[in-house]
Amino acid sequence: MQNLIVSCLVMVVSAILVAGSYLLSEDRLDERVAGHIADTLGTDQTVSVTIDKKVNNDYGICGRYTLPSGEGNAFFYNEVNGHMALKKDTERYRVNCLDA
Repeated sequence: MQNLIVSCLVMVVSAILVAGSYLLSEDRLDERVAGHIADTLGTDQTVSVTIDKKVNNDYGICGRYTLPSGEGNAFFYNEVNGHMALKKDTERYRVNCLDA
């Protein structure tokens, strides 16, 4: 009986840890993408990011970004290799975000 209780507790704690780490990584996704956009643009301004959809088995992110000046555009970010496309007319954006 004691082995059953310990096994159940281990499974519950493991599930909580896995779900918690997933939620934390998703919560910081906007911050990571905004940081990559700022680096790509070579700015230290705050970048506001709206994620529209995830593509390519959730390894690609399509969305829009806006700078404090109001300037902004669409983007595609590949989480695997870190490639960033910052305009709708780039091939990476068209292939991944418009055809998905």
